[in-house]
Amino acid sequence: MIEEQIKIHDKFSIEIKLRLAARRKAKKSEFAVNTWLFIPAALDINHSTYSKNDFYHDLKSNIRLITPVYLLRDIAASENSPLAFLTTVFQKVASSPTRTLAAEYEYHIKMFLSILKSSLREEIQHILNNKLPADTAYLIDEFCKNISRISKRYRELHFIINAPTISEELMNYYSFGDEFMSNLIEEHTFKLLASLKQSHPSFNKTWQKQLLSIVQDEIKYKKEHNYPVVEEKSPTRNRELIFHFNLLKKFAESELFLTGEKKKEGILVEQI
Repeated sequence: MIEEQIKIHDKFSIEIKLRLAARRKAKKSEFAVNTWLFIPAALDINHSTYSKNDFYHDLKSNIRLITPVYLLRDIAASENSPLAFLTTVFQKVASSPTRTLAAEYEYHIKMFLSILKSSLREEIQHILNNKLPADTAYLIDEFCKNISRISKRYRELHFIINAPTISEELMNYYSFGDEFMSNLIEEHTFKLLASLKQSHPSFNKTWQKQLLSIVQDEIKYKKEHNYPVVEEKSPTRNRELIFHFNLLKKFAESELFLTGEKKKEGILVEQI
């Protein structure tokens, strides 16, 4: 079964997500999608103003795996947490930095970041959907505790790979993950705070203090480790910062994207 989701991506593009639940026992999954786009005539978009070649030139298609589902509390404390897998592979690569282990090390860092991003998004939505003040207070408190546990556990991994066997490239992978994790925590905590202020009838200053403390700790940490941060009076630097954030995002999420074959206009092409 294919599920679809359509949303505005930015001022110039729309995003169509198709979700396919592949059969577990099947070695190969195939699916076909027919798409019709109905565009108002007032926009003056037709075969004369926008050719088939223009359409396929603008079309961007990606195939990616669905992020594994973890509760935020399970990432923080579970024995099967992605952090547990990271600990194991960090120890292995520090002892024997072979190409195979180095690739596994990079893979697990990226998967941890993708899982964390998804878990933060789901946890925040769950908090916002809750309308009982006592439950919301508990959930916010747990959110802050779990964030602190996760960031602490990841950053403690630095001591495992702080070894003469680890190359600068491998250490950079860890640092990319550390910085991206910090950005995720800061961004999602701000989103939660803003949404609570706007929509929750029982919003109080205690929640604001807890969430702002998380953000302030991350900003302080980034400054201490020379990671770029937003500067209010430096618009040029902020543009560079956005570009830097996007590079980190591509690094973190690249592991979920797949290379696959697709048929278009009767021609077999390779998706890159």
